[in-house]
Amino acid sequence: MAMTATVAVLLAACGADTDDAQSDVDSTAAAATEDDANDANDVDDEDAADESGDDTTAESTDDDVDLSFTDAEGVTVSFDDSVERIVCLTGPCVDILAELDVEPVGILGPRLVTDERYFGAAGEQIAVLEGSFDDPDLESLAGMEPDLVIGLTGFQSQNRDRYETVAPFIALGVPTLDDAYDNLHGIGTLLDRADAADAAIEETEELLDTLRSEAPGDARVLHMVGFGTDFTVSVAGALYGSVLGEVFDYPWDAPVNPDDPTGLVPFSLEEILEQDPEWLFVADLDAGFGGDPWTDQLADNPIWNELTAVQEGQVELVDTGPWINYRGTRAVRLVLDEAVQIVYPEVFAEAAG
Repeated sequence: MAMTATVAVLLAACGADTDDAQSDVDSTAAAATEDDANDANDVDDEDAADESGDDTTAESTDDDVDLSFTDAEGVTVSFDDSVERIVCLTGPCVDILAELDVEPVGILGPRLVTDERYFGAAGEQIAVLEGSFDDPDLESLAGMEPDLVIGLTGFQSQNRDRYETVAPFIALGVPTLDDAYDNLHGIGTLLDRADAADAAIEETEELLDTLRSEAPGDARVLHMVGFGTDFTVSVAGALYGSVLGEVFDYPWDAPVNPDDPTGLVPFSLEEILEQDPEWLFVADLDAGFGGDPWTDQLADNPIWNELTAVQEGQVELVDTGPWINYRGTRAVRLVLDEAVQIVYPEVFAEAAG
């Protein structure tokens, strides 16, 4: 648990570099609408459309829409109207908004939007929240005028009370693919973009169906996250492990902790050697922060060097953005596309999705 807690802090901190932050944000005013009262005559049929111009006032036919979202910590946040302005403190929020074709009005750190497959060049113009992961600047946050702030459960949610002095706060956890689907659909509903959310979910399912039918499925792979002197593994029931298990041999079973927003579990090298993967996909957090490759420290480790993936030169250092930070449906598709091209190049010459 200490290892996975450290990983979650590092993942959140991946977006916490706030140098050269931009504080100017365009403010978009929501247009309010009112229904005009129509004069009408009494009609026998209550379901008939009222087209008369007499003095009887027709009742409004607008229904109140209950927009609410229950987050990973069981806190329900409700809104009277659809949400428009969101500040993202964590990668899953960025993934969700990209799928909904909605740019956040602010982010915790520029690393969250450096991948052009999310917001393209426009990502560089998104305002950056000042302060640090542990001490966000509330004045900077208030200047972004958010309707909603979205962060990570377990760590950023410790600042829930502070964020809520500015705007409602939602804590996301994404240990499984179903959680990713639920988060996307729920936020899509709040933003009046449920159709876009459903389309992204359908696209992800269609890609999985295609890869299930076309991939040989026999290669044994493992997704690892390296940091410091430790590493964790995406287990078979977690987000990345489950989707990789649909396309490859992925025998890394361990209970998924529903309170862990990463879906990662500590393993030993001895346990990995027991299954002996042919391919290793390593999301290197050390390299992501400008350090030396995490795998360098294992160069002289005898157990590491026994692994087939190491002996065959099949250790792939993968982008920490889609492979661990974003943890959403777009990230899942990017990960699957990359993985099948690496392992099955004879079958997947081009990206499948």
